[in-house]
Amino acid sequence: MTTTRIRIDGTRFYLARSQEPDELKSRIVDAVRGGGGFVRLNTVDGESIDVLVTPHTLLLVEETHPASSASPTYLGELVPVGVALAQVQSDFEVDGAVLV
Repeated sequence: MTTTRIRIDGTRFYLARSQEPDELKSRIVDAVRGGGGFVRLNTVDGESIDVLVTPHTLLLVEETHPASSASPTYLGELVPVGVALAQVQSDFEVDGAVLV
């Protein structure tokens, strides 16, 4: 089972399994190409959140798989939402420790 989370300007959202990561990334890119727009996220707790995504939004999509639960494998990718992405710094939690 894959877990997908999205980090937008430092806020993490865990996505519902029904939310397809590739389709979400396409909608994000479309919003950015249009100068900005709202993108709906469906979270694991059943909420729907509309997020305003612009060319200056810092955004990271991460996917983890259960086979790597003891040692998580980072499979995320930066979504090209503007020049500001070059400034993104990621942190990951592994067994309670934060890796930067």
